[in-house]
Amino acid sequence: MALNYENDICKMAAKMLYTEPGLLDYRLVEYLNELDTMIVLGGQVASRQIVALAILTWQHSVKAT
Repeated sequence: MALNYENDICKMAAKMLYTEPGLLDYRLVEYLNELDTMIVLGGQVASRQIVALAILTWQHSVKAT
């Protein structure tokens, strides 16, 4: 599956991390893309709280490896 760095969820994450979407770690983008797919299937829009939680979860998983 091709990674989408330019969807709304990645743009929101990049803004929270003070960077550009294209500079996000590919593992975070994979995680955000999966999350975005689930949110879209559920018929809702990603909120800042969901994106913040995804970023924190990803950061903790990276530190654990």
